[in-house]
Amino acid sequence: MADKYGIPQGGDPYPGKVKYLGNNKRRLTVKEIYAVCKETWPQGKAELATAVCLAESGGSPFIYNTYKQGHFGLFQISRSAWPEFFAGGSDAWADPKQNSAKAVEIYKKQGWGAWQGYTDGGWKKYQEDVAGVALRWDGKPMKGLLDDIQTLGLGTVLGNAYDAASDAASTVADKTASGLDALGDVWEAITTPALWMRIGYGVLGIGLVAGGLFLVVSNSSAGRGAASAAASVTPIGRAAKKVGAA
Repeated sequence: MADKYGIPQGGDPYPGKVKYLGNNKRRLTVKEIYAVCKETWPQGKAELATAVCLAESGGSPFIYNTYKQGHFGLFQISRSAWPEFFAGGSDAWADPKQNSAKAVEIYKKQGWGAWQGYTDGGWKKYQEDVAGVALRWDGKPMKGLLDDIQTLGLGTVLGNAYDAASDAASTVADKTASGLDALGDVWEAITTPALWMRIGYGVLGIGLVAGGLFLVVSNSSAGRGAASAAASVTPIGRAAKKVGAA
């Protein structure tokens, strides 16, 4: 008689069958798993926990196998070893945070040796991806660095740091190159003879227009002055007439 997970009483013999709750085969990204581990694991343990998780489940919260009474979720929690986590037929194991929190409890009692993904070294193939996410996440706490040096080795830690620094330098270089290209375009434009010829023609045109306006205004002022002078002179004939009249 099988249970709701399709696991027969007593479980399946090794290696068992891989199944998914509700046939949901979605996998979390390394970043998503690291975020869960950062929230649930002690400081300095999130990176290794993420790598072990990936070695155990491939990042699927809904995966389980039928070996013995089944191993469930991100950290493949054993139902036969930790039955209280499954009390009442709970599917809490499929919740990433609850599964990770239970894994922390197991770690505190049994250490990393509780997971085959650690003891067989399976976690190591994920360490670089996890370290890259951690470096880009929020910087490296000093305790985390020391833990990594002890676990991963100084060479790997420095290599990951170098890769991250190289990525950052490449980004800056790309942006700088774009800026220099823009400045080059401006310089090329302002050193083009045709541009200065157009500017010269424009200045000459403005000068000619200004000169023409000056002449017009000057001639107009001279005309008004002559008219005023003429109006102030007494006509000879009229004066003579007055004199003669006297």
